[in-house]
Amino acid sequence: MLLLCLTLSLTNLPSTVQATAERWHLSDSPLLTLGGPDASGPTEFTNVYAGAFWAGRIAILDGATQTIRLFDPVSGKHIRTIGRHGQGPGEYLNAAYLQPLPGDSLFVSDIQQSRFTILEPNGDLARVVSVAALVRETRLTPVGRFADGSVLAWAPRFTDVSGTGLQRLPATLYRVDPKGTKADSLKVLPFATVQPMRIGGGGGWRAALGAGQMQPAVASQVAYLNSPTQFLVHVYQAATGTWTTISEPYKPRPGTEAMAKVSRDAAVKQGASPQLMAQVPFVDTLPAVRYPLLTASGRLWLVDGQADTVAHTRGLTAYGANGRREGRVLIPSGYQPVAISDSMIMLTEREESDGSLIVIYRLTPPRP
Repeated sequence: MLLLCLTLSLTNLPSTVQATAERWHLSDSPLLTLGGPDASGPTEFTNVYAGAFWAGRIAILDGATQTIRLFDPVSGKHIRTIGRHGQGPGEYLNAAYLQPLPGDSLFVSDIQQSRFTILEPNGDLARVVSVAALVRETRLTPVGRFADGSVLAWAPRFTDVSGTGLQRLPATLYRVDPKGTKADSLKVLPFATVQPMRIGGGGGWRAALGAGQMQPAVASQVAYLNSPTQFLVHVYQAATGTWTTISEPYKPRPGTEAMAKVSRDAAVKQGASPQLMAQVPFVDTLPAVRYPLLTASGRLWLVDGQADTVAHTRGLTAYGANGRREGRVLIPSGYQPVAISDSMIMLTEREESDGSLIVIYRLTPPRP
């Protein structure tokens, strides 16, 4: 496993972004704790896929049951459970993204059924829109909704992957109209690094997804997509249709260059292109940006892919809607962020055993 020491710089954004960030702080103890190995009923979670601070409540998406459970953020009282596993309206096969929308509705993406659901502020079903048939060659994955009702979606291009050795799997990004009747392509970006595997007695190849898949975050007018194979964050402004990029240069620690050379040489011996292998980073288990998170106000948080220099912590860096770097907060390294607002952060255990634990901390900005 390779370990990297990372620095952050931005391109195509104001120079003030690179100013030294002030430290944000977590509350000394959690405001609320839900779940864990002894939990039962609505607080028993398995594989927490997503969360949201939605309409004054906490929403937690449980992957095993495909339910969205609502809790009071102060008392932790269970309010309601929405959805279940299935293919009917209000049911999900693989719900993966939650996005609070203006007017307190909620966007829910079902990536397996290639459709999205809009929930009313009270949790009732408003509508279900399928995007499965919009692109002939593939099925789209909806990932977020813009202020005008259009939806960002993508489709990995598995046909571009063949042969042996680590390769970059591209994905085409689309903007789908609010009614789900038309998809316009926006851009092709790296989606993941894959290791093709032979199938059918040598009759063909398939791409086995590796670590470091691209992750999205969508707000009312902007989408952020991290590209782990290149350590970039791509920013799409929906109102203007323009793109900018946040780059993540890194400096390997001593010894990692030799480890990378051994891995590259082994892949070339298996038939990979030397030119390609020279470009593919061997740190996909520790991407520079794990995934982006957005608050309702448009503040972007980028999550470090590895531990901070402070023992047993990982860092998140905040950027305002204008691209200005606003600060940094450290969280326990055994947890991963699920959702964030301007005043709270929701964390879950990274490697739960018998049941996922959810903790909510107060998030305090730097003093003026």
